[in-house]
Amino acid sequence: MIHENVREQYNEAFQFLVAGDHEVIIFGVLRRLHIGPNHEYYDDMVQEGRLAFVNAYPQAPTDSEKKRLVYIYQKVYWTMLNYLKKQSTLNSHKYVPDETTSEQDELFDIPAEHRFETEYDTHAVFAQLMDKCTECEKRYLLAAYKYGMNNTEIAREYTVNRSTVYKWKEGVIRKAKQIKI
Repeated sequence: MIHENVREQYNEAFQFLVAGDHEVIIFGVLRRLHIGPNHEYYDDMVQEGRLAFVNAYPQAPTDSEKKRLVYIYQKVYWTMLNYLKKQSTLNSHKYVPDETTSEQDELFDIPAEHRFETEYDTHAVFAQLMDKCTECEKRYLLAAYKYGMNNTEIAREYTVNRSTVYKWKEGVIRKAKQIKI
């Protein structure tokens, strides 16, 4: 019975999507995000927009069609923003310095005798560093260098402010400079 009700809601949502050319909402969101037909994610985002539309439909206000469409538009917009952010994160597995600092990261300025030539040395040094770090510094180290997160993302992940993340980073840098290979 519950599955039939859900299926019925989705069918109604799909009918509403194609009725009255409501797909213009999806293309309006794409235009707002400056995503054109030549964009690499265009086709995927059209499909994501359709799914977001259908998922938003049951929660949308029913007292007026205008309110319903505004609600759905916002849901589609936020879904597509999240999609773009996810794609950006997936495509950027390399370290990018935090946007608020112009100087190069101090961890990359460690003297030449501390540069890690082989994977084995890297794992050994990483393990030594993890042993020396506090729990918070370990969080930073894993988030920044294993998962490639920047300071803003780390602060958001652990619900702390950025100055706290900078303190964690400073502690990791101090301890990394003490490690002898």
